[in-house]
Amino acid sequence: MRASYEVVKIAEGSLLGCQHSPGRRFKSRWHFHPEFEIMFVEHSRGLRFVGSSVAPYREGDLVLIGPNLPHVWVTSGGKSNPLGHARAVLVQFRGEIIGALPKMPEFSHVAALLHRSRHGVQFAGPNARKAADHLLQLCRATGARRVLLLYTVLDLLARSRRQTVLSDDGYVPQLNQSEAARINVACSYVQAHLTEEISQPAVAALLRMHPTAFSSFFRKKVGRTFSAYVNQLRMARALHLMMEEKMNISEACFASGFNSLSNFNSRFRAIKGMSPRSFLRQVASDSDAA
Repeated sequence: MRASYEVVKIAEGSLLGCQHSPGRRFKSRWHFHPEFEIMFVEHSRGLRFVGSSVAPYREGDLVLIGPNLPHVWVTSGGKSNPLGHARAVLVQFRGEIIGALPKMPEFSHVAALLHRSRHGVQFAGPNARKAADHLLQLCRATGARRVLLLYTVLDLLARSRRQTVLSDDGYVPQLNQSEAARINVACSYVQAHLTEEISQPAVAALLRMHPTAFSSFFRKKVGRTFSAYVNQLRMARALHLMMEEKMNISEACFASGFNSLSNFNSRFRAIKGMSPRSFLRQVASDSDAA
Protein backbone atom coordinates (compact mmCIF):
# COMPACT_ATOMS: atom_id res chain seq x y z
CA MET A 1 0.00 0.00 0.00
CA ARG A 2 1.33 3.42 -0.94
CA ALA A 3 0.44 6.29 1.39
CA SER A 4 0.14 9.00 -1.22
CA TYR A 5 -1.62 12.31 -1.69
CA GLU A 6 -4.60 11.87 -4.01
CA VAL A 7 -6.02 14.59 -6.24
CA VAL A 8 -9.78 14.15 -5.96
CA LYS A 9 -11.60 14.61 -9.28
CA ILE A 10 -14.49 17.00 -8.69
CA ALA A 11 -16.00 18.83 -11.65
CA GLU A 12 -14.80 22.39 -12.14
CA GLY A 13 -17.04 24.85 -10.34
CA SER A 14 -18.42 22.17 -8.02
CA LEU A 15 -17.63 21.26 -4.41
CA LEU A 16 -19.17 17.78 -4.54
CA GLY A 17 -18.39 14.62 -6.49
CA CYS A 18 -20.06 11.21 -6.57
CA GLN A 19 -19.07 7.89 -8.13
CA HIS A 20 -21.21 4.76 -8.30
CA SER A 21 -18.58 2.25 -9.26
CA PRO A 22 -19.22 -1.39 -10.07
CA GLY A 23 -16.03 -3.33 -10.68
CA ARG A 24 -13.96 -6.37 -9.86
CA ARG A 25 -11.91 -4.85 -7.06
CA PHE A 26 -11.34 -1.60 -5.25
CA LYS A 27 -8.14 -0.40 -6.90
CA SER A 28 -7.36 2.55 -4.64
CA ARG A 29 -4.08 2.77 -2.76
CA TRP A 30 -3.43 3.84 0.83
CA HIS A 31 -3.99 7.56 0.35
CA PHE A 32 -5.23 10.82 1.83
CA HIS A 33 -6.78 14.05 0.53
CA PRO A 34 -8.18 17.30 1.96
CA GLU A 35 -11.78 16.46 1.00
CA PHE A 36 -14.32 14.70 3.21
CA GLU A 37 -15.35 11.27 1.95
CA ILE A 38 -18.36 9.01 2.44
CA MET A 39 -17.92 5.39 1.35
CA PHE A 40 -20.88 3.00 1.12
CA VAL A 41 -20.07 -0.59 0.12
CA GLU A 42 -22.91 -2.29 -1.74
CA HIS A 43 -21.03 -5.46 -2.58
CA SER A 44 -17.54 -6.41 -1.44
CA ARG A 45 -15.71 -7.95 1.50
CA GLY A 46 -12.16 -7.54 2.73
CA LEU A 47 -10.15 -5.32 5.07
CA ARG A 48 -10.72 -1.64 5.75
CA PHE A 49 -7.74 0.55 6.73
CA VAL A 50 -8.57 3.97 8.26
CA GLY A 51 -5.79 5.77 10.10
CA SER A 52 -4.63 3.37 12.80
CA SER A 53 -7.71 1.15 12.40
CA VAL A 54 -7.71 -2.15 10.53
CA ALA A 55 -10.93 -4.18 10.44
CA PRO A 56 -12.91 -6.52 8.22
CA TYR A 57 -15.68 -4.94 6.15
CA ARG A 58 -18.60 -6.38 4.21
CA GLU A 59 -21.76 -5.35 2.36
CA GLY A 60 -23.47 -2.37 3.97
CA ASP A 61 -20.25 -0.84 5.31
CA LEU A 62 -20.75 2.94 5.53
CA VAL A 63 -17.92 5.21 6.68
CA LEU A 64 -17.27 8.95 6.85
CA ILE A 65 -13.61 9.96 6.43
CA GLY A 66 -12.34 13.39 7.48
CA PRO A 67 -9.74 15.50 5.64
CA ASN A 68 -6.20 14.10 5.27
CA LEU A 69 -6.97 10.84 7.09
CA PRO A 70 -5.16 7.97 5.28
CA HIS A 71 -7.49 5.15 4.22
CA VAL A 72 -8.07 2.29 1.80
CA TRP A 73 -10.48 -0.63 1.29
CA VAL A 74 -8.73 -3.85 0.20
CA THR A 75 -11.02 -6.34 -1.55
CA SER A 76 -10.75 -9.99 -0.62
CA GLY A 77 -11.00 -12.94 -2.94
CA GLY A 78 -11.30 -16.42 -1.49
CA LYS A 79 -14.37 -18.57 -0.96
CA SER A 80 -16.66 -15.67 -0.02
CA ASN A 81 -15.84 -13.64 -3.14
CA PRO A 82 -13.84 -15.76 -5.63
CA LEU A 83 -13.91 -13.16 -8.42
CA GLY A 84 -13.20 -10.21 -6.16
CA HIS A 85 -16.37 -8.38 -7.23
CA ALA A 86 -16.94 -4.95 -5.66
CA ARG A 87 -19.58 -2.24 -5.95
CA ALA A 88 -19.74 0.97 -3.94
CA VAL A 89 -20.89 4.57 -3.78
CA LEU A 90 -18.16 7.13 -3.13
CA VAL A 91 -19.06 10.74 -2.29
CA GLN A 92 -16.33 13.33 -1.81
CA PHE A 93 -16.94 16.94 -0.86
CA ARG A 94 -14.97 20.01 0.09
CA GLY A 95 -15.51 21.67 3.43
CA GLU A 96 -16.72 24.84 1.74
CA ILE A 97 -19.96 23.12 0.69
CA ILE A 98 -20.99 23.04 4.34
CA GLY A 99 -20.33 26.75 4.69
CA ALA A 100 -21.77 28.33 7.81
CA LEU A 101 -24.31 25.55 8.43
CA PRO A 102 -22.35 23.88 11.29
CA LYS A 103 -22.43 27.20 13.16
CA MET A 104 -26.23 27.18 13.19
CA PRO A 105 -27.82 25.59 16.29
CA GLU A 106 -29.94 23.36 14.06
CA PHE A 107 -26.76 21.86 12.60
CA SER A 108 -24.66 21.57 15.76
CA HIS A 109 -24.98 17.75 15.59
CA VAL A 110 -23.53 17.80 12.04
CA ALA A 111 -20.64 19.98 13.21
CA ALA A 112 -19.88 17.45 15.95
CA LEU A 113 -19.97 14.61 13.40
CA LEU A 114 -17.57 16.39 11.04
CA HIS A 115 -15.21 16.89 13.97
CA ARG A 116 -15.32 13.17 14.82
CA SER A 117 -14.69 12.31 11.18
CA ARG A 118 -11.04 13.32 11.64
CA HIS A 119 -10.64 9.80 12.99
CA GLY A 120 -13.16 8.13 10.67
CA VAL A 121 -16.66 7.07 11.72
CA GLN A 122 -18.49 3.86 10.78
CA PHE A 123 -22.30 3.71 10.87
CA ALA A 124 -24.92 0.96 11.16
CA GLY A 125 -28.62 0.66 11.88
CA PRO A 126 -31.77 2.29 10.43
CA ASN A 127 -30.28 5.75 9.88
CA ALA A 128 -27.30 4.27 8.03
CA ARG A 129 -29.63 2.33 5.72
CA LYS A 130 -31.66 5.49 5.01
CA ALA A 131 -28.44 7.42 4.37
CA ALA A 132 -27.27 4.72 1.93
CA ASP A 133 -30.52 5.08 -0.05
CA HIS A 134 -29.98 8.84 -0.24
CA LEU A 135 -26.39 8.33 -1.39
CA LEU A 136 -27.66 6.25 -4.31
CA GLN A 137 -30.11 9.02 -5.15
CA LEU A 138 -27.36 11.62 -4.85
CA CYS A 139 -25.34 9.94 -7.59
CA ARG A 140 -28.30 10.17 -9.95
CA ALA A 141 -29.30 13.72 -8.98
CA THR A 142 -28.20 17.00 -10.53
CA GLY A 143 -28.02 20.62 -9.49
CA ALA A 144 -29.14 21.82 -6.06
CA ARG A 145 -30.80 18.46 -5.26
CA ARG A 146 -27.36 16.85 -4.93
CA VAL A 147 -26.38 19.34 -2.23
CA LEU A 148 -29.71 18.93 -0.42
CA LEU A 149 -29.27 15.15 -0.46
CA LEU A 150 -25.77 15.53 1.00
CA TYR A 151 -27.17 17.65 3.84
CA THR A 152 -29.82 15.00 4.43
CA VAL A 153 -27.21 12.24 4.53
CA LEU A 154 -25.09 14.15 7.04
CA ASP A 155 -28.15 14.85 9.20
CA LEU A 156 -29.09 11.15 9.20
CA LEU A 157 -25.57 10.04 10.04
CA ALA A 158 -25.16 12.65 12.78
CA ARG A 159 -28.40 11.40 14.38
CA SER A 160 -27.44 7.72 14.09
CA ARG A 161 -27.29 5.89 17.41
CA ARG A 162 -24.85 3.33 16.02
CA GLN A 163 -21.59 5.17 15.39
CA THR A 164 -18.09 3.78 15.83
CA VAL A 165 -15.02 6.02 15.79
CA LEU A 166 -12.39 4.01 13.92
CA SER A 167 -8.94 5.48 14.46
CA ASP A 168 -7.29 6.07 17.83
CA ASP A 169 -7.82 9.42 19.54
CA GLY A 170 -4.05 9.84 19.60
CA TYR A 171 -3.73 9.44 15.85
CA VAL A 172 -3.15 12.75 14.08
CA PRO A 173 -2.95 12.50 10.28
CA GLN A 174 0.15 14.57 9.52
CA LEU A 175 1.95 12.72 6.72
CA ASN A 176 4.02 14.58 4.18
CA GLN A 177 5.24 12.84 1.02
CA SER A 178 8.60 11.79 2.49
CA GLU A 179 7.02 10.38 5.64
CA ALA A 180 4.30 8.67 3.62
CA ALA A 181 6.95 6.93 1.51
CA ARG A 182 8.68 5.62 4.65
CA ILE A 183 5.44 4.39 6.17
CA ASN A 184 4.64 2.72 2.85
CA VAL A 185 7.90 0.73 2.94
CA ALA A 186 7.24 -0.43 6.49
CA CYS A 187 3.57 -1.31 5.94
CA SER A 188 4.25 -3.03 2.61
CA TYR A 189 6.90 -5.17 4.29
CA VAL A 190 4.45 -6.16 7.02
CA GLN A 191 1.78 -7.02 4.45
CA ALA A 192 4.20 -9.18 2.45
CA HIS A 193 5.55 -11.05 5.50
CA LEU A 194 2.49 -11.11 7.75
CA THR A 195 2.55 -14.90 8.23
CA GLU A 196 6.31 -14.94 8.90
CA GLU A 197 8.44 -13.75 11.79
CA ILE A 198 8.72 -9.96 11.49
CA SER A 199 11.74 -8.19 12.97
CA GLN A 200 11.43 -4.50 13.80
CA PRO A 201 15.22 -3.93 13.44
CA ALA A 202 15.03 -5.48 9.96
CA VAL A 203 12.29 -3.04 8.93
CA ALA A 204 14.24 -0.14 10.45
CA ALA A 205 17.24 -1.20 8.38
CA LEU A 206 15.13 -1.04 5.21
CA LEU A 207 14.48 2.60 5.99
CA ARG A 208 18.11 3.20 6.99
CA MET A 209 16.96 4.24 10.44
CA HIS A 210 18.20 3.30 13.89
CA PRO A 211 15.68 0.91 15.52
CA THR A 212 14.97 3.38 18.32
CA ALA A 213 14.38 6.25 15.88
CA PHE A 214 12.17 4.02 13.72
CA SER A 215 10.13 2.94 16.75
CA SER A 216 9.46 6.56 17.73
CA PHE A 217 8.71 7.62 14.13
CA PHE A 218 6.28 4.76 13.50
CA ARG A 219 4.39 5.26 16.75
CA LYS A 220 4.02 8.99 16.11
CA LYS A 221 2.82 8.62 12.51
CA VAL A 222 0.71 5.46 12.75
CA GLY A 223 -0.66 6.00 16.24
CA ARG A 224 0.63 2.77 17.80
CA THR A 225 3.79 0.77 18.25
CA PHE A 226 5.15 -1.31 15.39
CA SER A 227 4.46 -4.59 17.20
CA ALA A 228 0.90 -3.49 18.02
CA TYR A 229 0.36 -2.65 14.35
CA VAL A 230 1.61 -6.07 13.23
CA ASN A 231 -0.66 -7.82 15.74
CA GLN A 232 -3.58 -5.62 14.67
CA LEU A 233 -3.18 -6.65 11.03
CA ARG A 234 -2.86 -10.30 12.00
CA MET A 235 -5.98 -10.09 14.16
CA ALA A 236 -7.94 -8.34 11.39
CA ARG A 237 -6.90 -11.07 8.97
CA ALA A 238 -7.91 -13.77 11.46
CA LEU A 239 -11.32 -12.15 11.94
CA HIS A 240 -11.84 -12.03 8.19
CA LEU A 241 -10.82 -15.67 7.76
CA MET A 242 -13.17 -16.82 10.52
CA MET A 243 -16.14 -14.64 9.57
CA GLU A 244 -15.96 -14.70 5.78
CA GLU A 245 -13.89 -17.75 4.83
CA LYS A 246 -15.41 -19.87 7.64
CA MET A 247 -12.02 -21.11 8.86
CA ASN A 248 -11.98 -22.62 12.31
CA ILE A 249 -10.16 -20.80 15.10
CA SER A 250 -6.96 -22.83 14.90
CA GLU A 251 -6.71 -22.53 11.10
CA ALA A 252 -7.29 -18.76 11.20
CA CYS A 253 -4.73 -18.36 13.98
CA PHE A 254 -1.83 -19.88 12.07
CA ALA A 255 -2.95 -18.54 8.66
CA SER A 256 -2.69 -15.03 10.12
CA GLY A 257 0.87 -15.30 11.42
CA PHE A 258 0.31 -16.11 15.10
CA ASN A 259 2.73 -18.79 16.24
CA SER A 260 0.62 -20.31 19.00
CA LEU A 261 -3.07 -20.77 19.69
CA SER A 262 -2.70 -19.70 23.32
CA ASN A 263 -1.04 -16.43 22.26
CA PHE A 264 -3.80 -15.83 19.72
CA ASN A 265 -6.54 -16.51 22.27
CA SER A 266 -4.89 -14.20 24.79
CA ARG A 267 -4.53 -11.32 22.31
CA PHE A 268 -8.05 -11.86 21.02
CA ARG A 269 -9.50 -11.66 24.52
CA ALA A 270 -7.47 -8.48 25.23
CA ILE A 271 -8.85 -6.80 22.09
CA LYS A 272 -12.43 -8.12 21.99
CA GLY A 273 -13.04 -8.77 25.68
CA MET A 274 -14.07 -12.36 25.01
CA SER A 275 -12.67 -15.60 23.60
CA PRO A 276 -12.71 -16.26 19.83
CA ARG A 277 -15.32 -18.97 20.36
CA SER A 278 -17.63 -16.61 22.28
CA PHE A 279 -17.13 -13.93 19.65
CA LEU A 280 -18.11 -16.27 16.81
CA ARG A 281 -21.19 -17.40 18.75
CA GLN A 282 -22.16 -13.74 19.20
CA VAL A 283 -21.66 -13.03 15.48
CA ALA A 284 -23.83 -16.04 14.59
CA SER A 285 -26.50 -14.89 17.03
CA ASP A 286 -26.50 -11.35 15.62
CA SER A 287 -26.78 -12.74 12.06
CA ASP A 288 -29.77 -14.89 13.02
CA ALA A 289 -31.48 -11.93 14.65
CA ALA A 290 -30.89 -9.60 11.69
